[in-house]
Amino acid sequence: MMINIAKTKVMTPKDKNCTIKIQNIMLEQVTTFPYLGSIISDDILCKAEIRSRLNKGWMARASLNKIWKRHSIPVSTKVRLLKSLVWVATTYGCESWTIKKEDEQHIQAFEMKGLRQIMSFT
Repeated sequence: MMINIAKTKVMTPKDKNCTIKIQNIMLEQVTTFPYLGSIISDDILCKAEIRSRLNKGWMARASLNKIWKRHSIPVSTKVRLLKSLVWVATTYGCESWTIKKEDEQHIQAFEMKGLRQIMSFT
């Protein structure tokens, strides 16, 4: 098996150091890294991951602005699109999140803003 030293990173629990050398080259120690579309961090908090997912959901919602503004499309169809396209992109990997009250409020605000946009309340 060949290991790409340039792509290989080391992550340890917070405030721990680890020195691993391969062919006399020390591997880089990181606090976060992307893995399968999620952000893995060395602490138990998921703020970076939640922020990243909300941004991806916002981009998905913004790409559908023409649909949200059309009055010929029923609200029920818009809600189904919101649930199937935007919320799926936002909540990908949420099963592993450690959510605090502040994070929950951000998620609820994102959800309500999307619904208000569909109903043209904003």
